[in-house]
Amino acid sequence: MSLDYDQASGRTLVGTFGYGENLFCLDAGGQLLWKVYLPEHEVHAVRWYDEGKRAVAATARGWWVFLLAGDSGKVLRKFRGVEWPEMHYSEGAVRTPFTLQINPALRQIIVASRSGLLAVDYEGNRLWFHDLAPEIVTIPQSAEQSGVAPAFPISASLGNFAFSPDGKRIALEFYRIMGSAVAPGALRLEDAWAFRPRLLDAGQGNLLLENSECPADQFSPSGWRVRWPENADCLLYTSPS
Repeated sequence: MSLDYDQASGRTLVGTFGYGENLFCLDAGGQLLWKVYLPEHEVHAVRWYDEGKRAVAATARGWWVFLLAGDSGKVLRKFRGVEWPEMHYSEGAVRTPFTLQINPALRQIIVASRSGLLAVDYEGNRLWFHDLAPEIVTIPQSAEQSGVAPAFPISASLGNFAFSPDGKRIALEFYRIMGSAVAPGALRLEDAWAFRPRLLDAGQGNLLLENSECPADQFSPSGWRVRWPENADCLLYTSPS
C-alpha cells in the first residue's frame, strides 16, 4: 500500500495491489472522492503535485508512471518508468518497484530506476536522463572473474536521492564494485562494494561531483542514507555502521 496526504485540502491518495480499482482518493473525513484502475497493477508509489491539482502514481507490475487529474483521477498521460525490469530466470519480467519524488522548485518529477535517474516536467515531457547502464554492465578488471562471475553483471547500483533546499542539485546514493575480497565468515571471494555518492545538476542532469573517499569495505550495495536538510549548506550521509 502507498499513501500521500495533501495538507492544503486534506485529501489522501491510497494506492493498493488491486487487480480492480487500485488508486483511491479520500476527502478529509475519509469519504471516497474517486477511484481508478491503473494497469497492470500494484500501485506502489503515489504523490500529489502541482499544489494538489495533479497526482502521479506508479505500478510495479507493468512499470508505468501515470499522471492524473487531482479532482477526478482521469489519466492525463502515462509512460514507462523503468528500462530494465527485474527478471526471473524462468518467469521473465517480474515485480519492479521504483522511486518517485517531486521537485517543486523546478517543476520536475524525478523517477529513479535500476538503470538511472529520469526527470520529466509536470506534463510528463522528458527533460533528461542520467544513464547508469554503461557503469552497471562494465565488469571491474580488479574483480574476481571466475566462479561467481555473473552472466549479466551488475557492477553499480543506485540507491536513494535527495534534493538540495533550492531544488537545483540532487544528491545520489551510488555504489560501485571495486574488486573482490573474502567476506567475514565466508570461504570464497565476494564482490567488494564502495559507496560513491554523486551530486547532479537538477536542471540538466549533469554530473557535478563523485566522492571517491569511501573504501570498498561492503559486500552489498546498501546501508548508506543521504539527507539534505532545509536551510542547510551541507549534505548528511549516514553510515551503515
